[in-house]
Amino acid sequence: MGIGGVSSGVLAFFSTDIFTDIPGPIPSADAAGTEPAGASVAVQAATATPGGIVHLVVAGTGFVGALAGIAVLTQWLRRYPPLRRTSRAATVCAGVGAVGLVSLGLSIRFFPAVLGLAERVALAGILGWAFSVSAGIRSLSRTR
Repeated sequence: MGIGGVSSGVLAFFSTDIFTDIPGPIPSADAAGTEPAGASVAVQAATATPGGIVHLVVAGTGFVGALAGIAVLTQWLRRYPPLRRTSRAATVCAGVGAVGLVSLGLSIRFFPAVLGLAERVALAGILGWAFSVSAGIRSLSRTR
């Protein structure tokens, strides 16, 4: 079992407890105490529970491990003539996974509100790669 399998097993026990706090206007009374004269706070902060931090670290490690394996195997597909056509779809899916992984890293730090979307893009790339390569390998068995 690879790092992706271990990561998936560990993630079953740690939820994504990531909270995004987007404070709105902070009301305060003016000198006469009649009207609120609020200042809008546009700071977006993310907090995580210890379980959420474990989830992020393990998921990130799993994504990096999966994409490293995908990169190596995609290079091999390019050099194996019967699967050369499959390598094109695999390369596109690997690119989608890489964009998702970079987005995941950026969203954790700068855009926590889109964390779930970034994770889904990375998963779509990884699963798309697995599907396209599986279909290519299956087509080999039909042609023989």
